[in-house]
Amino acid sequence: MHEDLSCDTIIISLQKEGTIVKRIILSATFVALALVAVWAQPKVAVLDAIIPDNMDPSVIVPVTEKIAERLVVSGRFTVLDRMNIESVLKEREFQVSGMVTDKDVVTAGQYLGADFVVVARIQKVSDTYFIAAKMIAIKTGIIANQTSAQGEGKLSALIDLAEQVGEVLSGGAVLAQSAAGGQSDISKPQPPPPPPPKPAPTPAPSAAKKNAVLLSFSYLGDSWIQTAKASGYPNYVENDSYPLFDIALGYSIPYLTADIAYGRTLSTGTGTTTDWTGSTNSTTATFNESFLAVSIFGKYPINIGSITVFPTLGFEGSFNLDLTDPSTGESIKSQFSSEVQDSFNRYLVGAGVGLDIPLGANLILEPKVIYEYKFIQSQYDKDANDFQTSNGADSSSVYEGIIKATVSVGYRL
Repeated sequence: MHEDLSCDTIIISLQKEGTIVKRIILSATFVALALVAVWAQPKVAVLDAIIPDNMDPSVIVPVTEKIAERLVVSGRFTVLDRMNIESVLKEREFQVSGMVTDKDVVTAGQYLGADFVVVARIQKVSDTYFIAAKMIAIKTGIIANQTSAQGEGKLSALIDLAEQVGEVLSGGAVLAQSAAGGQSDISKPQPPPPPPPKPAPTPAPSAAKKNAVLLSFSYLGDSWIQTAKASGYPNYVENDSYPLFDIALGYSIPYLTADIAYGRTLSTGTGTTTDWTGSTNSTTATFNESFLAVSIFGKYPINIGSITVFPTLGFEGSFNLDLTDPSTGESIKSQFSSEVQDSFNRYLVGAGVGLDIPLGANLILEPKVIYEYKFIQSQYDKDANDFQTSNGADSSSVYEGIIKATVSVGYRL
């Protein structure tokens, strides 16, 4: 019988040990599940409440702690310790007080590794205190929930208001409006929102499609050619060339450019003459010229990437201001008759091509080349023809043309 009792005791002991092992396993399971639940909870940082300059700063800590307390009690969030928040932000040299934008709040949340950040603002109007608080999702930057409370009384009334705000954020804030218009539980991990669609690329604005003020510098190669023919003789040819320059101020709209320019002879002109015997002689111009030019040219812009090419066609009037002797610098215009003086004016039609090259947000560079032809014959031209025909030439003609190379810098308006 003694041996039987020993066996029963052993069996009972083993049963007790099995029960203890089961309890240990169950306890460990519960602890693991609790740790997983805590780990899965969203992290919330409650930043110090923001107050106006004229309010007692001692209210900041109790108001902030009361809001954090309600979030902790709800069991829905992992709330970061206030002293740890202060330490991390101080280490990052991030100034919390005076934050005014949600972007600042999101930056603070990123530093803290939080999923959500709660920020509260306190105001006082007369005897009424007002607390407004919002919970911002760090990944999206949107306001997950927002609430407010108000009441009258002493500063201690702020604690009750903070508790009301924290209660709403900890419970009511869990159900937040989603982007689709429904509700979702923000205390549970949320799938990342789909990336926003990429906007269609917009082409850079064409320089030629903008109004602009232009400052231009031009080089002009002016050629005056007379040809006379007589039977049995070589052709008489006189070819004079004058290098000129001008500086112009213009205004450009999408399909039109108008400018006014001041110009002068760049250097002494030269010429060659082939007489009736076939002999060629070189000549030197006997005057320098200053002039005022007014022009209007149409253009048709053709975009090639960010650069615009435009053919151009228009008219120019070049009006003589003065003639001077290149050797003395004295004016000699008064030595000519009024008809001859008028002959120094030129009326030209021109055609060419140009580029509009953007240099930045508002600046453009515009090089262009234009060929201009004097389409109205002057009295001087007529006199030259009459002189040749009266001396036996069968025919005589005068031609004047200008090659104009221009570089303009423009500012878009």
